[in-house]
Amino acid sequence: SGLGRPGVVGLSRHPLLLALGLWAFAHMVPNGDLAHVLLFGIFGSFAVLGQRIIDRRKQRLMGSVWHQLQNEVQRAPNLGLPLVSRETAARWIIAGLLYGLLLWSHPWLFGINPIT
Repeated sequence: SGLGRPGVVGLSRHPLLLALGLWAFAHMVPNGDLAHVLLFGIFGSFAVLGQRIIDRRKQRLMGSVWHQLQNEVQRAPNLGLPLVSRETAARWIIAGLLYGLLLWSHPWLFGINPIT
């Protein structure tokens, strides 16, 4: 069931922290003053370091099972191009629409237009 189709977990064991890191570093670049670098840098660092901390804790708690899982992940085929299915296409379309909605509403929600 889930093992054959891992979804976003096939890209990262910590998708929420990955998203937080991408968001933080994407916002640090255009807002390059010291306050924003500190704010988004702390969020981004938390995301990167948090992944390592969680992995170390799980490795300590799981012991040899962790190493078996790690070996299975390394032996898994590379993702390459994602398999195209109706479900995957629908997810990409919904994600694109939500991203467009966020870009469109950004000026009203946050007071800054990211496009201009």
